[in-house]
Amino acid sequence: AHLQGPKISIIVPLYNTPAKLFDEMLQSVVRQTYTNWELVLVDASDADKRLERRLAKAVPGTIVYEPIENGGIALNTTRGFALAHGEYITLLDHDDVLYPNALFEVVQTIQNTGADFVYSDEIVLSADFAPDYLRGVNFITHLAVFSRPLLDAAGAYESKEFDGAQDHDLILRLTEKAQRIEHIKKVLYIWRAAVGSTAA
Repeated sequence: AHLQGPKISIIVPLYNTPAKLFDEMLQSVVRQTYTNWELVLVDASDADKRLERRLAKAVPGTIVYEPIENGGIALNTTRGFALAHGEYITLLDHDDVLYPNALFEVVQTIQNTGADFVYSDEIVLSADFAPDYLRGVNFITHLAVFSRPLLDAAGAYESKEFDGAQDHDLILRLTEKAQRIEHIKKVLYIWRAAVGSTAA
């Protein structure tokens, strides 16, 4: 039996995402043990690299797919925020993967504590991962889940000059405004440091 709880919107900006990585990301959402989710895909890919035809047909949650003009990651993400209906929101990179229990753990924490900002640990798949570097950059990115009122209070992305550091900027503003922040000391997110990506 599943706890009923808030709808969680998972926002994924897509941009020329390799099909294999897209499929793995999508499966990781579809296989969540907690099923009250909405996957918001904002696809800024070139016309021949759009991923709509790869969407799973029958899924436990809802998939919202919107092809958009590429405005850069911050603007594309803001478009995702505008399309989201969930009471809580999280960002997932187009080539990353959630553990099957990720949303369940988050919702349990929200229900037990009333937190408006929850974050988990992550694991990074990479040949040459340098943790010291990451600590100095942005240690709370994944998995970070925040309430809609908190997002509204923090303001979505204010400008596109934060492209590349936009997650860091948003997280700082969310945590400044949050009433209650909870850390789930479990790995719920696999971060793929892809060659050539900002992460790498």
